[in-house]
Amino acid sequence: MHSTDFATISNIIQTRRSIKPNMMNGHKAPNGHIAALLELADWAPTHGFTEPWRFVVYENPAEFCHQHAELYKQSVSQEDFNETVFNNMLHQGDKVSHAIIAIMQRGDLPKIPPFEEVAAVSSAV
Repeated sequence: MHSTDFATISNIIQTRRSIKPNMMNGHKAPNGHIAALLELADWAPTHGFTEPWRFVVYENPAEFCHQHAELYKQSVSQEDFNETVFNNMLHQGDKVSHAIIAIMQRGDLPKIPPFEEVAAVSSAV
């Protein structure tokens, strides 16, 4: 690796920050870019090549947000229901390009402990 490559990677790692959905600009990323990023996730290390990660991609984030908010509404009692929480969930994706849900699906090798599968999914994410 050249020193300029290392400097670039080092800068990316050191300046990376979480960006909340409401801070996004609302522009749509091309579906091909999303697919390419998820293909790169397949390079994550995994014990026994189980590749336990699965991704569900919502091209229309509003669809996911609606489902998420409705699930919240159904899972709490009327007295515990919070309209602000519901509305936040409903509109959380208003400015995002895609919603990507990461799921762990255990592989076929029972000798591999679950924490290793979680670590593999974390690496893929």
